[in-house]
Amino acid sequence: MLSLMFGYVRLTDMPLFQRHHMKGVERVNLQDEQQEVCKRTGSEVIFPSLGDIAGVAIHTAKESPIYGVREDPENGSSGWYIWAGEYSDAADFFKPLGRKV
Repeated sequence: MLSLMFGYVRLTDMPLFQRHHMKGVERVNLQDEQQEVCKRTGSEVIFPSLGDIAGVAIHTAKESPIYGVREDPENGSSGWYIWAGEYSDAADFFKPLGRKV
């Protein structure tokens, strides 16, 4: 997706999000789409590993628009941070979210 040098992007504005989540629309190959977004934005393609953790502001789930930013992954973090509505720099804004392997 977008690295920090590009700031953040409204995920709901992205064609991938719209195509993947609308009824009656043909499913797309997500990895191909992700690679295309990275190519367009000049970001390195880094797919998260199973078990990687993302920072998600779950308490903002009913707000809009949805935003996401990717930092460099490290120490089991995917580097992804997802929130909706207004951003906060509060220490507890993001909660770790991941899938156990």
